[in-house]
Amino acid sequence: MPLFPEPQRTSRAAPTAHGLARWQPASTAAWAALAIWALLWVAVLAATSLSPPVDNAEQLAWVRSLEWGYHKHPPLPTLLLWPLVQLFGLHEGVTYAAAAAVTVAALLLARGLVRELCGARLANLALLGSLCVGYYTQRLVYYNHDTLLLLAVSAAAWCCWRALVHRSPRAWWLLGLVLGLGALAKYQMVIAGASVLACWSLAGGWRDAAHRRGLLQAVAVAVLVFSPHAVWLVTHDFQPFHYMRANGVTAAMTVAQCSVSALRWIGNQFSQLAGPLLLGAGLTLWSRRGAPVALAAPPPVDRVAARWFLLCWGVLPLVLMPLIAVLLRGELRMNWGTAFMPFTCAALLAWLGTGVWARWRWRDVLMGFGLVQLVLAGYLIATRPGPVPEFNQHRSRNFASQQVADRIAAPARALLGGRIQVIAGPQRLASVLALRLAERPLVLIDGRFDWSPWLPPALEGVCGIVWVGGPDQAPPALTDRHALDGGLWWAVERLSDDPDACR
Repeated sequence: MPLFPEPQRTSRAAPTAHGLARWQPASTAAWAALAIWALLWVAVLAATSLSPPVDNAEQLAWVRSLEWGYHKHPPLPTLLLWPLVQLFGLHEGVTYAAAAAVTVAALLLARGLVRELCGARLANLALLGSLCVGYYTQRLVYYNHDTLLLLAVSAAAWCCWRALVHRSPRAWWLLGLVLGLGALAKYQMVIAGASVLACWSLAGGWRDAAHRRGLLQAVAVAVLVFSPHAVWLVTHDFQPFHYMRANGVTAAMTVAQCSVSALRWIGNQFSQLAGPLLLGAGLTLWSRRGAPVALAAPPPVDRVAARWFLLCWGVLPLVLMPLIAVLLRGELRMNWGTAFMPFTCAALLAWLGTGVWARWRWRDVLMGFGLVQLVLAGYLIATRPGPVPEFNQHRSRNFASQQVADRIAAPARALLGGRIQVIAGPQRLASVLALRLAERPLVLIDGRFDWSPWLPPALEGVCGIVWVGGPDQAPPALTDRHALDGGLWWAVERLSDDPDACR
C-alpha cells in the first residue's frame, strides 16, 4: 500500500477544476511579522557592515552582461537581478532587498505547505524555528545562488505534494519547471530531485500509471528549461566544473579526508540549527509540567505520510550530501544544507509528536524566540571589530572598502588622465572596490577575458586598467606597484596614449 494515499475529499483539500488543491495564502499577520523581522535584520546587517558580501558584489559585476552562464555558476540569480538594477541602480541595497524578499517568500511557502500537512500550530512553530537558523539571520542580505535555491526547494516540495497526493497533472508540469529553474540557480538542485524520487517511491509511483507519466513529464520539462545553460556549458568548456575542481569541491581527496570534511560539515549544520534546537529544548524543559494546549482539528492528511514527506525534504538531503561528497572525493561548502532547513525544523517537530510541543504556550514561545533573536543580533554586533584594511573573504563586512577605494581613486585617475573604466584583479576584491568607485567600473575577473563577457571586444574605447591585488598576487609587467595597507596594492596599465581616451 502506498505511503501517501489520496486525501479525503474535504473542503480544505478538494481539488479545483484544474486539479490543483486550493491554496490558502499566508495571513496578513504572517506577512507583516516576516516583513518586520526581515527589515530589522537587514537594518542590523547593513549598519554593522563596511562592505557588501562578496557574493552580492559578484552578482553586481556579472549583471553588466546577461549570459546563459558564468564561470562559477548558472545564470538565474543574475538574470532575476537585472531588472531590479535597471529600476533602482547598481548598488548593494538592491541585492539586500532581493535577498530578504526571496528568503521571506521561501519561508512563507514552506510554512503554507507544512500547515497543510501538519496543521497551523506546528507550521507556525516550525517557521519561528527557521527564523532562528543562523543562515537566515546573519546572512539574510546575501543574494547568491543559495538564496534562490532556498525558494526553488520550497516550491519543488509544494509541487511534489500536489503531484503525488492531490494527483494533479499540472503539478507535475510545474514541478519540472521548478526543478529546471532551480538547476539554473544552482546545480545542487539535483538533491531536491532526489527528494522527489524518494517521495515518488514511497507513494508507489512505479505502480501508478499517472505517477509514472507525471515523473517523466517533470523530467522532460526540467531538461528543456535547463537546456540553454547546457548548451552554454558545452560552448564554454564547462567553466563552472573547472571552477569547482580548482576550489576543492570535486578535488581528489582521500576517503579519510572526505570523511573528516563530512563530519565537520555535519557539525556545521548543527551549529546553524543551534538557535531552533536551543529554543525547542528550553521550551520543553520550561513547560514539561504544564497541561497540553487544546489543538485545532488536525488537517485531512495522514500523520505518517506527513512525517515521511517532511523527512524526505528536511533530513534526507542533509544525509545525502556528505555521502555524495565522500563518494566523489570532494569537499562540501558549509552553507549547502540551508536550503532544506525550513523542512528540517518541521520534520523534527513532526517526529517529536504533539506530546512535546503541545505543552508549549505561545507566550513562552514568543518570549524564547525574541531572546534567541536578541542573542544572535547581540553576538553579531559584539564580535564586529573595527575597520580593517585587510581583505578577508570570510570577514568581508569588516573590510574598509570605501577607504581603500578613496586612496586609489584620485591617483589612478591622474595616471589614466580621466575616469576609471575597468578594474581588474581577484573577483572578491575587485568587485567590492568597483562598487565603491564613483564610475562603477567594469570588472576584469582575475585578468581573464573569458570570465568577463561584459567587457568590450579588444577593450575598444578603454584607455587603461586599474589592477588591484593582495600579497599573493603581482601586478602586470611594466606597471608600478602602489602599496596599500594590509598587503593590498594597486597599479595602472595604460592601453592608449590618447589623452582624451579616458574623458
